[in-house]
Amino acid sequence: MTAELLNLWHLTGQADKAADILATRKFHPWEGGEGKITSQFILNQLLRAWQHLDAREPQQASELLHAALHYPENLSEGRLPGQTDNDIWFWQAICANAQGDETEATRCLRLAATGDRTINIHSYYNDQPVDYLFWQGMALRLLGEQHTAQQLFSEMKQWAQEMAKTSIEADFFAVSQPDLLSLYGDLQQQHKEKCLMVAMLASAGLGRLRNMNLLALN
Repeated sequence: MTAELLNLWHLTGQADKAADILATRKFHPWEGGEGKITSQFILNQLLRAWQHLDAREPQQASELLHAALHYPENLSEGRLPGQTDNDIWFWQAICANAQGDETEATRCLRLAATGDRTINIHSYYNDQPVDYLFWQGMALRLLGEQHTAQQLFSEMKQWAQEMAKTSIEADFFAVSQPDLLSLYGDLQQQHKEKCLMVAMLASAGLGRLRNMNLLALN
């Protein structure tokens, strides 16, 4: 329930209320576990960092982003091995650039551009979030690697188009899944939503987001 409350506060622009809970509550695995609380923690740090960037306060934004790389003990969950945090490093680069530190901005962009560039049809706890690919591509663009970025976004678009035609079934051999959606949820609808998200991220990277407005309404 707390994970859902945090999500609602974030959706309604009340990141400060969510931050209070994340800072003071001692969470337990049965409250969500396997990424549900930690993903809300990262989102909270990002949302508040963006607020500081909008207010032209890059140093404060950078501090929040740095904190997002280290989970507090009260979340009762550690970071996954190999976690690349592409979104955090991309925005750290923006903060560094806003402070006139081009060397640090380049370092952060190179970190944001690293990581796996594949998308799995099934979504498990230890999978790389698909939006990480978008931030990889955006970092590559700012590094001047336009061709590589274009290729990445095109591959995302192709994956979404091909996988949208695929029927999906529950993988009961999964070592870990974040909830019981494999048993009670509409897997095909979830798969459709994932394909739509990948398609929209690809179109945003390719500069064609306006063409996706009708698709988003679906």
